[in-house]
Amino acid sequence: MLFYFHGLKLCVCAQVSYLFRKPEVSDIVIFKAPPILVEHGYSLNDVFIKRIVASEGDWVEVSPFNPIHLFIDPIFISSIKVFVRLGSVRDGKLFVNENVQEEEFVLEPMSYGMEPMSVPKGYVFVLGDNRNKSFDSRNWGPLPIENIVGRSVPVLATEQSIRHHIPS
Repeated sequence: MLFYFHGLKLCVCAQVSYLFRKPEVSDIVIFKAPPILVEHGYSLNDVFIKRIVASEGDWVEVSPFNPIHLFIDPIFISSIKVFVRLGSVRDGKLFVNENVQEEEFVLEPMSYGMEPMSVPKGYVFVLGDNRNKSFDSRNWGPLPIENIVGRSVPVLATEQSIRHHIPS
């Protein structure tokens, strides 16, 4: 177990999780920065926490939410021209293997788009739950599985109640 503090929040990392199984979609993982992030000022020892949304072999796509971008085609019904918005079903959604992902933990529709891409073998695709403000795989690509330190597990205690159990 590793303990990470972020402000007043405590995150517990179960390192043993992936000795018995591979990382899975919906796992919240703690990982070391991939090499590409060094170009953005991070060190290889910096750690991040994100949610896996796709695994190797999956296709990932994001359809942006854009309330003023209308996909309009005129349709004639009984000689009356009707304009229909065609894109609304896909707006602001994450698609994995062409299936929309219903994510109740995401606070707002995604305001960005991303072309479909395949997640290579040995990699996962991670996104932050605060999708519009997260620095994640859509910015720097799939994450090598070897960078994953462990899985985040729920904490049922406060930082103060377990502080004396945490090694310095």
